[in-house]
Amino acid sequence: MRAAATDPVGLPVFLSGGEDAVMIVHGFTGITGEQRYAAERLWERGYTVSLPRLPGHGTWGEDFLRTGRRDWLRRAEDEYLDLACRFRRVHLVGLSMGALLVLLIGSRYETGKLVLAAPAVTNTDRTIRFAPLLRRFRPVLPKDDYRFSGPPEQAGIAREYWSRTWVAPAAELYRLQKEARKALPRVGAETLIIVSEADDTVPLEAADIVEGGMAPGRTRRVVLRESGHVVLNDVERERALDEIIRWLEDASPGRPL
Repeated sequence: MRAAATDPVGLPVFLSGGEDAVMIVHGFTGITGEQRYAAERLWERGYTVSLPRLPGHGTWGEDFLRTGRRDWLRRAEDEYLDLACRFRRVHLVGLSMGALLVLLIGSRYETGKLVLAAPAVTNTDRTIRFAPLLRRFRPVLPKDDYRFSGPPEQAGIAREYWSRTWVAPAAELYRLQKEARKALPRVGAETLIIVSEADDTVPLEAADIVEGGMAPGRTRRVVLRESGHVVLNDVERERALDEIIRWLEDASPGRPL
């Protein structure tokens, strides 16, 4: 029996601020620590900010295998409902798979504004469609060529999550993609979409899918040039957060941030 604990870089974050709240939802195998910059920028602007930890994330691989899309959605939805009873308005920001969860919440409730960062309504790895079948034989596979070069504090998470191909959880992600695309017409909130030309996981086509599925005039698109998949914590993160803050505040491009 292993000693159980959440890795510190994956712990939930709550920054108490004003009467408007922002919930940031991390992505598939992601951690809250990757969204810390975004949280602090929004908190400095006066928002209360919540970063929930999705079940099976930020702990260890076997724990991840015991969870699925319903667990991830339920955690995000519960956090939204808790915030909605305490704050005047709750805006939702989701990265990658987190954007799918945000879309599903936005299709069920009257929320504040939405921000979809690298929304995984589609992805560049087309083999994900075979994950529902392959999961029966190999729920997880090693990545033989994987190398980690990130911050030392993320080494444990990298070893547990990013060094493997998660076939069974990917099947759950694939179902989430289909559910989120189907829910697009029911999303009523104004929505900002952030995508990047350098993202090797979610193509620019994702923005087309979101805009094509939602009501006309409800979306705005921002295209970054150099950021990788984690667009809220990459080389253009300052611009990404400037755009998010302007979107939430309806500020003009010239307003100082």
